[in-house]
Amino acid sequence: MTIGVDQDMKEAVKYYRMAAEQGHATAQKCLGVCYKNGTGVEHDAVQAVYWYRKAADQVMMVMVMRMMMMVIIMVMMMMVIVMMMMMMMIIVMMMVIVMVMIIIMMMMMLLFIVVMLFVIVMMMMIVRA
Repeated sequence: MTIGVDQDMKEAVKYYRMAAEQGHATAQKCLGVCYKNGTGVEHDAVQAVYWYRKAADQVMMVMVMRMMMMVIIMVMMMMVIVMMMMMMMIIVMMMVIVMVMIIIMMMMMLLFIVVMLFVIVMMMMIVRA
């Protein structure tokens, strides 16, 4: 005894076929099961294999597409990592350039102080002479 409506496997096969012909993988598999077991249709191993294969092809296509998406995501992540590394290298290079500029400025200030001391010493020597 079933709950709800009586099961009509011939009607179920009709709807499985409509969905399967539109490319619905689950309906293709169910139609294959119906042909394999002879449920709602006459047992036909060739048709069962045909619909099983159609369903498997659908699932395989989905898996291939998912794998392709994963590869694309991985490549994009690698590109982001490379870009971040390049940015870090640029920042380090800029820091080195700033440090070199600071060192050059300090050397120029030191040279200025040395020259000024030299001028002061020379002026003091001229004044004493």
